[in-house]
Amino acid sequence: MLVRNHSRPPDDHPATAHLGSTWTRRDEWYNHRCGVRSTARVLLSVDETSYEGGTMGADHPHAWCVEIAGGRSFYTAGGHTAEAYDEPDFRAHLLGGIRWAAG
Repeated sequence: MLVRNHSRPPDDHPATAHLGSTWTRRDEWYNHRCGVRSTARVLLSVDETSYEGGTMGADHPHAWCVEIAGGRSFYTAGGHTAEAYDEPDFRAHLLGGIRWAAG
């Protein structure tokens, strides 16, 4: 499956700065009930043309962040397989998100 990176220079985010414009990986893909783009900054989205079963269309968020009420929240829909944690890029994605959320 293909994941598209929306956080490119000059707006690099620590969770995605190490990734290119696309990231090919295997995982379990969630279909969310609604988009988050109106309330959060989408960092990665899933390209639904790269797999079967997507129901969100062209706007299928995969990772996002938001600053609210003086705090920070980071979400990634990845990490549903044990193999995901063997991927250096996925571990860097998690660490960047945790560091950003911690401020």
